[in-house]
This record gives sequence, structure tokens and C-alpha cells, in this order.
Amino acid sequence: MKIARGKTLVIIIIIVLTTIINISCSDDSDTDITVGFNNPGSLVDGKYEKKPMVTNKAFNVHGESDSGENCIAIVYSGTPVATRYFGFAIVAPGFTLKISFPNTETFEEDITKSLSIPPDSYNATITTNTDTYTDPQNTLNVDVTRSSTLTTDSETSYDTYEIMFTTNDVNINSLKSVNTFTISNGDTITAVKYPQ
Repeated sequence: MKIARGKTLVIIIIIVLTTIINISCSDDSDTDITVGFNNPGSLVDGKYEKKPMVTNKAFNVHGESDSGENCIAIVYSGTPVATRYFGFAIVAPGFTLKISFPNTETFEEDITKSLSIPPDSYNATITTNTDTYTDPQNTLNVDVTRSSTLTTDSETSYDTYEIMFTTNDVNINSLKSVNTFTISNGDTITAVKYPQ
């Protein structure tokens, strides 16, 4: 009887710890559109494992750029909660950008989809050395193209997504200051889908 109680207690502790970890990884934004959406957020915040030999990742956003195998540029497309989301994130020294939004579109290979997301329907978190920006001010217009890419050893195929900001600049305000972060029309991200 004591052994059964001990196993039950261990199971309860595991469930409680798992619940706490899941809650702590959820986005803490004051908007409810991304509750539970921890990809790409938690991946960028220290749990990212780079895809080996994927060399065509790159970004050029707001004057920040990087490319190659060590570039951190990721896409998430899936249903972490009841709603299907599409999100992308990039990291450079002193700079992190994460954007996600509900999305029912499917991305067929080599076909460009143009998406237009109102400011109250997407979540953005941009962190720099000096400020954090989380208040979208205008519509997010992006062209998204999915491609299949082989690793350098030609052993594995990965989905990469080219994201181009189009039509207008995207302005995201800081809630702590009067500063605005601008993503320019023409800025681009080429990211690997994660998880595959």
C-alpha cells in the first residue's frame, strides 16, 4: 500500500511540475492572442538547437543582419493551443525579434502567399540593448514562400521560409518609452522551420 501511495505521489508531483513549466514558458504578453504559444519564443530564449548543416538561413531587418549555419532564424507553424499559429524569430547580439499570429493558411512549396495582419491580430516582441517593443501600430504585410532545402551533406531535407516585409513599414512601439521600432518595407528573413 505504501509503494502505491509513493508512486501516486511521484506522478502528481510530475504533473504539477509539468504544468508549472508549461505556464512559465507561455508568452506573458497582455494580449490573449498567443496564450500558450511558446514557439519560437522559448527556442530563442535559450533553448534553440541549431539545425546542422542548414546554411541558407539569413535575415536583414532594421539594419541587423546575419547568415549561414550559425544564424538564428526560425519559423514555427502549427497548433500549440486551440488556434493554429505562424510565427518567426531572429536573434543577433543585443537584438531579438519574435512575431506570431493566428493563421489558417497552408504554405505550398515554392508558392508565395501574401498575408496582411491587422495590428490587433499579431503579437510582436522586439528586444534591443536599450528597449523592448510590444505594441504594434499598423498592419503587418508579409510575403511568405516555403522551400525545401537539403543539408550540406544532402542527407536531410528541411523546410525554409522566406519572409519579406511588403507594402509599408511596420511600426512597433515601446510601452516603456516613446520609442518606435521600424521594420522596413523590403526587410527579409530566410528561416528554417522548427520543429521539423
